[in-house]
Amino acid sequence: MTNPSSELQKSNINRNAPLVNIAVGINGKSLTLTCHRDDETHIRHLAEYVNLRIRESASATRAMSESSVLSMTLLAMADDLLKLQSSTEDKPVDPPPAEENIPSAAEITPETIENAAITDNDEIDEERERLRQENQTLEAEKNALQADNVKLTETICDITVKVKQLGARLEKLSA
Repeated sequence: MTNPSSELQKSNINRNAPLVNIAVGINGKSLTLTCHRDDETHIRHLAEYVNLRIRESASATRAMSESSVLSMTLLAMADDLLKLQSSTEDKPVDPPPAEENIPSAAEITPETIENAAITDNDEIDEERERLRQENQTLEAEKNALQADNVKLTETICDITVKVKQLGARLEKLSA
């Protein structure tokens, strides 16, 4: 598969071409994108390339969360882009300033991958706790509604008995 960045450089897209919606799959998820009709084939090619790189990252690592695999893929692709840019220029290209907590591609080690997995596990644990608390709240609301339902059923039964009693009195008075 050719490098998509070289395709971007060769591209002479007609920006007056009509816009179209296209569906592409990235990592098993369908995305609907709006693009110029002339860009459609190129964007599909880019999606295939991204999927290939995701599969490569996933197969090169132990079981990791989807967000960790995608992060590793992005780092690898950014590293490739910077290497390509620096190879086409006389001086190396410095990457844009990065957040301090994101390692460069050269700093990625099994320990950083493990730390990313631990962070993902912490996020999962936090979400699990939030859902547990939400479940408890919903369970309490359900119990309250069931109690209200019992009271309403008893009230309806009482009213039904009174209506029958009133009907019997009316029959006696009319007779």
